[in-house]
Amino acid sequence: MENNSSNALLQEFINEAEEILQRVSGYLSDIEKQKQSSDTFNAFYRDVHTLKGSAQLLGYKEIGMVAHTMVSCLDPFRRISAIPSPGLLDAMFKSL
Repeated sequence: MENNSSNALLQEFINEAEEILQRVSGYLSDIEKQKQSSDTFNAFYRDVHTLKGSAQLLGYKEIGMVAHTMVSCLDPFRRISAIPSPGLLDAMFKSL
């Protein structure tokens, strides 16, 4: 019984993560094209923070660490609505 619960939880995490990664990729594209707003940064932050929390809760520490780093790197830009460097955006895309 526990194995079925674990499999269902894992599948739910995978489905949620895929949805989040699609949205985050779109946010990064908007930021890269300078079509971002504070709403874009805030949505990015919320989604990646959710992914981080879910990953850490389920013991996927590496995913949680990558998500934490992404949030930490983009947070200063979110606070002042500035465009990150192309190098930072490229690193974010690779992190996805």
